[in-house]
Amino acid sequence: MQKKNGAFIQGVLATFSEADALTRSQREQSIALLAKTMGLPAPVIASYLDHRPPTTIKPVNAEVAALQQQTADLFYENRLVPKKVDIRQRIWQPTQLEGKQL
Repeated sequence: MQKKNGAFIQGVLATFSEADALTRSQREQSIALLAKTMGLPAPVIASYLDHRPPTTIKPVNAEVAALQQQTADLFYENRLVPKKVDIRQRIWQPTQLEGKQL
């Protein structure tokens, strides 16, 4: 799946980043659209956008993967999941297309 859909996944990530940038460059239109689609008052949406840092949507990096692995290990140790999970095997990375992993 990773090799077959890598370009598509990267396109989706880029589109999400572009959409996030539009909430800043076209603030009023974004507030109106989000208020309408989410059924929330415009001031609530405006407050949310005002307190949210700019976001670039990108693949999970090694640091985040390590933090997620710690959480997965903690869940296993506390019997919240039935078996150990190797997070690196579950995360798509564009470098995996070149045969590399985190």
